[in-house]
Amino acid sequence: MASVDRYRNTGPLTAIPWRSLLPTDGAGEAVRAGTATASASAAAARARARPADQGRQVYAKTGVVGRARGSAYVECGNTKVTVAVYGPRDLLRTREYLSIGKLDCEFKYAPFSAVERRAHVQDDEEKEAAAMVVEALATSVRLEKYPKSLIDLHVTVLEDDGSVLAAAITCSALALADAGIEMTDLVASASVAVVDGEPVVDPASAEEGQGGAVPLLTMSYMPGFDEVCGLVQVGEVAADVQERAIQLCVQRCTQIHAVQESCLLTTAADDAATPNAL
Repeated sequence: MASVDRYRNTGPLTAIPWRSLLPTDGAGEAVRAGTATASASAAAARARARPADQGRQVYAKTGVVGRARGSAYVECGNTKVTVAVYGPRDLLRTREYLSIGKLDCEFKYAPFSAVERRAHVQDDEEKEAAAMVVEALATSVRLEKYPKSLIDLHVTVLEDDGSVLAAAITCSALALADAGIEMTDLVASASVAVVDGEPVVDPASAEEGQGGAVPLLTMSYMPGFDEVCGLVQVGEVAADVQERAIQLCVQRCTQIHAVQESCLLTTAADDAATPNAL
């Protein structure tokens, strides 16, 4: 007997497959983001949409998860990420005294976040992304203030349209600030893809390619200290192109940092204007 997913409602009998709504090429084959055809036309599509040094519009909001100590939502184009922070809480599984706290992250793509449906079980890509988020934020979080404590980050990607890791790191920094976790500076992150030998800021999924076909550089940056706290590169690029990509990342991170500060100031003003509940 075939297994039935009883937790989801099945569609009506008259429903049509969603794949039939995808754009098709001349041969009638569905064109998906990240295929060779999409990668070949990514540079031309980007030139029509926005300049190579211009990123997509960023929207940020805090306090989106009610039961979490701190939470944030970041939207960069069609890429949407939420992060919830829980803790700090005691590390009950270890008996040894830890002079500094521990930062942990659970990274998960929503099943509906991409064209190809994601599995509910965390895969290796998500585990690697979680480790990168922790590495980027560990420099800014003052873990020495939370001995023998654990701070949990729960990252959920609602929609994947490129530059997901950068959006997750940016959103995680906002959520930590919303939770009142002590940090030396807000971490902002940005991605640059190298398309046809030219660096492209904040690439969409079509520009990133599929399977690492396009070199991608993701950098985390603390503007207050002018310090790079994380750098991940996939693929090989020339030294001069890499230098230009890093400069573009710094410029983009500075812009994103301004959005983060504006979001936190708006939240603080709203909290000050709202009277405390009796």
